Amino acid sequence: MKQLTAILLALLLCVSMVPAFALELEPVESAAEVQSASDSGAALQAAGLASNDKAVLGDYPYIADGLGKVVVYNSGAVAADKIDYIDASIELASYVDESKPVQETWPYGVKTGEGWSTADIVDDPAGSGSKVICVDQRDHKPATHNAQYKVLYDNFIPKAGKYVLTYDLRFPADQAIGLYITARFIEKDVGTNISSAYLDAHRDEWLHFVSNPFTVAAGSTAKLDFNAIIINTIKYYLKNFTLYYYPANSFMIDDGSGLQLIEKAAGDTYTFPQADGIWVSGGDSYNPGDTVPVSLLEYKTFTLGEMVIENDGKTPGLNIVNGKTVPLTFDEEEAAVPGFTAGNATGTIAAFEDEGLTVDGNANAGNVYKITSNQASRYMHFYANITLEANRPYYYEFDIYSNRNIINGTGNECLWIISGNNGGHKDHGSSNGFGTALQASRWYHANSTATYNADQSNFHIQADALLSDGTGTLKDISYYLDNVLVVPYYKVTYISDGAAAATAYLQPAANGAVYDTLTLDLSKTVSKTGYRFLGWSLTPSSSVADAPATVAAEHKDIALYAVFEEVKYANVTFMDGGVQVAQKALAIGSAIEGVYSSTEYLNFQGWSTTPDGANIITTVPDTDIILYAAYDEIELETEYGDLIYYTDFSGGVTTGTRKNQGGSEYGYHEAAPTFDGIGAAFQSRSERASFAIASDPAGTGNPVVKVTENGWGYPRPSVTFNQVLTDPGIYTVSFRIFVPADSTNFSFYTYADTYNNDNTGPNIWDINRPRSFSPTLGAWTTVVGTYRVPEDLGCLGVIGLLDDRSPSTTTYYLDDVAVYYQSATAPTTSADASIRLDTPATTGIRFRASITPRLREISTEYGFIVARKPILDAIGKTNTDLTFDLTDDSVTGKKLFISGAAFIKDENGTITKDLQYSVDEATGDVTYTGVCVGISESYYKEDLVARPYAKLTVNGASITVYGDSAQSSLYSVAKALQEAGGSYYEEHKDTIDAIVAE
Repeated sequence: MKQLTAILLALLLCVSMVPAFALELEPVESAAEVQSASDSGAALQAAGLASNDKAVLGDYPYIADGLGKVVVYNSGAVAADKIDYIDASIELASYVDESKPVQETWPYGVKTGEGWSTADIVDDPAGSGSKVICVDQRDHKPATHNAQYKVLYDNFIPKAGKYVLTYDLRFPADQAIGLYITARFIEKDVGTNISSAYLDAHRDEWLHFVSNPFTVAAGSTAKLDFNAIIINTIKYYLKNFTLYYYPANSFMIDDGSGLQLIEKAAGDTYTFPQADGIWVSGGDSYNPGDTVPVSLLEYKTFTLGEMVIENDGKTPGLNIVNGKTVPLTFDEEEAAVPGFTAGNATGTIAAFEDEGLTVDGNANAGNVYKITSNQASRYMHFYANITLEANRPYYYEFDIYSNRNIINGTGNECLWIISGNNGGHKDHGSSNGFGTALQASRWYHANSTATYNADQSNFHIQADALLSDGTGTLKDISYYLDNVLVVPYYKVTYISDGAAAATAYLQPAANGAVYDTLTLDLSKTVSKTGYRFLGWSLTPSSSVADAPATVAAEHKDIALYAVFEEVKYANVTFMDGGVQVAQKALAIGSAIEGVYSSTEYLNFQGWSTTPDGANIITTVPDTDIILYAAYDEIELETEYGDLIYYTDFSGGVTTGTRKNQGGSEYGYHEAAPTFDGIGAAFQSRSERASFAIASDPAGTGNPVVKVTENGWGYPRPSVTFNQVLTDPGIYTVSFRIFVPADSTNFSFYTYADTYNNDNTGPNIWDINRPRSFSPTLGAWTTVVGTYRVPEDLGCLGVIGLLDDRSPSTTTYYLDDVAVYYQSATAPTTSADASIRLDTPATTGIRFRASITPRLREISTEYGFIVARKPILDAIGKTNTDLTFDLTDDSVTGKKLFISGAAFIKDENGTITKDLQYSVDEATGDVTYTGVCVGISESYYKEDLVARPYAKLTVNGASITVYGDSAQSSLYSVAKALQEAGGSYYEEHKDTIDAIVAE
């Protein structure tokens, strides 16, 4: 069979018109606060107690400044003792551990740990005549195991507040150096170290330990399990085991006649009593008669006197290591190292120039703090021993250098800021560039912010001194520290109507300098029914919003008080389509919100003072008024296709429950029904988010939906169809989204899924989500995602948004959620072929198709694809297989099809080709033709197969659709014309007869 040597596809079309489319402060502990047991060396203090009974607690009611009230006490003179002010039902049960090789039973919950030791009541080895507890490992385990003392409170369900554990320990003179003590708080089988220390040389003396405070949240059902664990020792003595409790929202005052513990409830206020002077606590002060939220007073102790700014480690704007507003440089002549101790090493002040080191990176390296390894550990530690407050950020800077690279090359160069003093609990990560600086013999400058989730007893810097040769030999390795600046952030509490409405922290320093002024954020707003918010003041009960934008940094936290003025009410009647939907008395000047209306085919715009919707207002006027619902019509036919779902949340939401594919229930919110009987719901795809109707954050008064993540992350606000949609075509989802300006780390995808949570989709979680976007912060952004069925996914069950971030709790807003469908409609094929008879070169068989204005609008190209019928037969294909994907490896040297475009639109939307045949004036349908010319005489009787095609693009998603095929030969068309006769035949008789004669 010869090839069809020449088929030239000429396409002629007509033009068609394209339609136009339109605060809370943590305690500032008093100067009487005892050192934490996590401090080492000089921080461990001998109590020097003459006895070990309840007298050590002081006078009734046994409260201690900075610690709270005593709830459990064991003197050691008997197996246990109890003082309880929390709950009379608390009992200390006997404890038997039957799973251990040595079973010891101790009354009142006091026992030894894990069967490795016993506890006996013995005489005080100090000769006081009192009894104490002796914990003795005896011969139960080798000396490498622990000797434990445990107190178990099985029925103790702690209340919200802060707890502190104190106890006294004594070690015999023959005990080894390097004992390690840990006390733990056990919650849900997870142990948290609250007190620990290395004891290098403290033997044969009573040592008094105070744990780091630990906080229990409201509603906790944890049991408390306190352990005093001594590592690598055989015997020790214990007495005065005491648990202090500081209730949440409580504080202390002392007017000179003794401490009083003031216990309040969350949200309460407190009025300071009348007295001579002012009430002060650290850098905070209040006048007699001042009424303040207890959230500002919690865990503090207020005394009468003058304000004294003290270096307690929590006073904002003070360098915690020297109590000043400048870095600690170690250049002053001092007998002791200011604010610092060393761990696993010896610490001294040294003149850096005497070290014989040539380095750069520290221009003023005069005196420095030097620690030299004692070869006991690979880690080198710097401790600034002062209490750090949980949740308050600390800005820090320091310069650090080591000679280890000079001595023994590189190693595991890590620099950490540690939570607690256990090197295994890295909290703030490794400082990038530290190793590079050491290897280059440079000082390294570290600066960042550290925040701790529990109170700390020190600011802890740890460097890793492991050497590259693997020997671990640390001899002669030193680290040098200089220019240390560790400054607590300022806390700003926004107080509204006696309660903390919000909190913020202000950075106190940068580039080695502490700020002397602070810039306040006065843009925050609050509301109060019946009042108009005017702004903020630094003075409680002020009637003037006089807070300045910039204030002096006075080393105390800042409270901003909301200023309101009382407003009157107006009666507002809400009308919709002539029907009254609500009537409310609303505060004059308040936002018009909380009244919604829903009309399926309309987009609610707000409330207007006129029935025609021409004057939308967002705040309540100063007179009674009738307001009318204002709407915009929704376009049912758009650039994205036909609208099949829409909601603007003006009808509110209906809450129910559904189940996901795993069976767990989650909330959903039913929106307005979709059009054309397609049922759907707007919902959270899982239990990871909740919805609520809110007023437009941009201030228009429009109702929108507020999406709040519940802390898991990855919520999926989605339109879920009751039945999966299988019609081929292009589906587009459109949202308007508002992400608050102070949000971070937002990354969104639009997505579609074949599964609809009702088990009707073909594939579970068959998600297609290639279309990511980052919304504009603080403004409404329109987001559109388009998906093809079946090209992108086999059917459509869900279409929506995926917030693709790490888990956190956050909020954003959505409005005008719509889903559109553009059917995969192809051009319509004419069943009749015809002949074009011009010149011999342009004579050929003509195929004809038509395309609608809508299909033409979304097409980037349309035309004809043509193949020889014998070619299709030879490769076993039918006419419906004629597409641009037609291939067959068995055919070589033969062209399977040809194509020609009648219309082409470039990527910019400019029409570059538009051949026309005719236009239907009534419908606007465009008819275009394809003429196959240059057919040689031997192929006049061979059938050609022609299919019209259109390449459609909606919002970047493209598919190619094909019309029905037409099949004919040049001979058959000419024969039909010959048999029909008529004027056209007579005009072209010679040419037609010649074709038929072949």
